[in-house]
Amino acid sequence: MNLVTVAQMRKIEQQGNAAGVGYDQMIQTVGAAIAAEVDHRYHDVGCCVLGLIGSGNNGRDTLAAMTGLLQRGWRATAILTGNHGNPAPELEDFKQHGGQAFEWADISSNSQQIDILNQADVILDGIYGIGFHLPLNQEVKLINRAIKLNKNPNTIILAVDCPSGMDCNSGQVDEDTLPALGTIIIEAAKFGQLTMPSFSYLGELIPVSLKLPNDLPVYEEINRSVLTAETFHRLLPPRPLESNKGTYGTVSIAGGSDKYPGAPLIAGKAAVRSGCGMVRMVVPECVKQSGIGLLVEAIWEPSAHFMNQLPTLKGKNAVLIGPGLGQSDESSALFWSLLDTLHDLNLPVVIDADGLNLLAREPDWHNRLPRNTILTPHPGEMARLSGISVEEVQENRLALCEAEAAKRSTTIVLKGALTLICHPDGSTAVMPFADSCLAKAGSGDMLAGIIAGFAAQGASAYDAARLGVFLHASAGSYAKKEAGQAYSVTIPDLIDSISTAFRSILSSS
Repeated sequence: MNLVTVAQMRKIEQQGNAAGVGYDQMIQTVGAAIAAEVDHRYHDVGCCVLGLIGSGNNGRDTLAAMTGLLQRGWRATAILTGNHGNPAPELEDFKQHGGQAFEWADISSNSQQIDILNQADVILDGIYGIGFHLPLNQEVKLINRAIKLNKNPNTIILAVDCPSGMDCNSGQVDEDTLPALGTIIIEAAKFGQLTMPSFSYLGELIPVSLKLPNDLPVYEEINRSVLTAETFHRLLPPRPLESNKGTYGTVSIAGGSDKYPGAPLIAGKAAVRSGCGMVRMVVPECVKQSGIGLLVEAIWEPSAHFMNQLPTLKGKNAVLIGPGLGQSDESSALFWSLLDTLHDLNLPVVIDADGLNLLAREPDWHNRLPRNTILTPHPGEMARLSGISVEEVQENRLALCEAEAAKRSTTIVLKGALTLICHPDGSTAVMPFADSCLAKAGSGDMLAGIIAGFAAQGASAYDAARLGVFLHASAGSYAKKEAGQAYSVTIPDLIDSISTAFRSILSSS
C-alpha cells in the first residue's frame, strides 16, 4: 500500500480524472468497495448502519457506501453536518433506496439522539476527509461527544479514509475525534496517519482501491509504502522442494559477553525461525557454555577461527554483529576487525545493539561500512549515530531516517512505534504497528536475527529488513493475543509466535 502526502493524493485523483475515471465514478467505486467490506466483516453483528455525513467528497463516499448497504439488506440512517444546501446526487440516491437522513440540528431531543445511536451496529465516520485542518468545528465536536457518551458499547466505528478531526498531513488530532476500530483507506495511506498520535485513532487499516490506471505519472514519484501481508508474500524468498541447508544460507552471529550472554542466543533462535539453513555462533567461551544446550542446531566457533575463515566464505551468508557484544576494548577490537574484513566482501551485514554504539564512536563511521549493511537502531542509538538528541530523533523520525540512509549509503531500520525502513535510494517503508508487547529487552536482538535470516536466504538488504520488521511485529501481535494482554509477553513467547505469524500470513489471501 502506498504512503502519500495529501498533495500526492490530490494528484492521483486529478490524473485519474484526466485519464477518464471521473470523480463521480471514483465515488461510486469507493462506495461499492466500502459496502462490500462492511457487509463481509460485520453482517453477523447486525444490519443497521449510521453514517456521519459531511458536505464534501468524504460524505459522498459514505452515502454511496450506505446505499450499497441498503441494497444488501441493511437499514441505514444518515446524520448530515455542514452545508447541504445543494444536495449531492448520492444523498438523493440514498433516500430513494430507503435511507433516512436527518440534520443534526433537527434531532432536538436527547432521547431522539440516543435512540438513533443505540440502534446503530456500525457507524461510518464520513464528516471530514484529507482536506481537514484543525480546529474541529463546534457542531462536530458536539456530535462526537454525544456518540462517545450515548452509543451502544458494542457499536463498531469505522472511519472513511480518516477519522474526522485528523489532519492527514501533520498528524495532529483534535481531542474530540472518534477513535475507530478500523479506517477504510482509500487508494493510499496518508502521511500524517502513520505518525503518532494519529495512528492510535485508526484501528485496523482496511485498504480499498479507486481502480485507476496503473500508469499515472504521479505513481513514479511515490517512494513510500506501508508494509502489508501482500508485501511479505511478494518479497518472501522461495522454498523449492529440491533444496538443502545451503539453499537457505548461513547466519553468523558475532556478539555476547559476560554481561549479555542471552542476546546472541535470542538472535540465533530468531534467525533459525526465519528460515535460514544454518546459524554460526561467534561468541566468547562463557556464552557458548551457557547457551550450547539452548541452541543445539548451531555451529559454535571462536572469533579468531571465524576471522580466518571469513574471507573464504562461499554461498549464501549473512553476518550479524552486535547483540550482547559489549563495549570493552576487546569487543571494540573484534568489531572493527570484522568490519574491516567484511568491507570488501559482498556479504550482507546487520549491525545492531553495541555494534551501533561502537560505530557511533567513529566520526565518519559510514565510510567503514560494508556495501550491503543494514543498521537497526532504536531512537537512542539513532541519536548517537546522528549526533543529536533522542527528542530530536522522535520529533522528526521519517525525515531524519530518510536523510541518514541517503547520507550514509546504507539501509536503516529505525525501531519503535511505527518502525521505519529507509533505503539510500529514497525508498521508505513504514510498519503500521505500535504495541508495548514488543517493549522487552531482547526484542531488538530477535528482530536483528530475523532480518539476518532473510538476508542469508538471498533477500536484498531492503527486502530483508522489510520482511524482518513485518514478521517481528506479526509475532508480537500473536504473542499478545495468546497471552491475552501485553504485560506478561516474554521473549520466548515472541520467538515461539514466529511460526504462528508465518502460518497466518502465508494462509492469508
